[in-house]
Amino acid sequence: MKSLAPVNSAKVILDRETRKSRGFGFVEIPDNAAAEKAMKELSISEIGSKRLTVKVAEDKKNKDGNSGGYGSGNKGGYNKGRNRH
Repeated sequence: MKSLAPVNSAKVILDRETRKSRGFGFVEIPDNAAAEKAMKELSISEIGSKRLTVKVAEDKKNKDGNSGGYGSGNKGGYNKGRNRH
């Protein structure tokens, strides 16, 4: 596949335990016009028999509407709701 635009960074997201790809990643392209063109051209591409989904990344939001950040919101977790008495 030929390069579509200059890329600042690219990262494939890995599973914490298996260290295998989770099937998505992030690419940072500094020029908006080049990024739009790359997204348009890549969104009609396939790798193997899988069609690529290409879209602009959005900030992760908590269910309560607050943006993320360390310690914000009620996060739950492994023992959430577990009776400790």
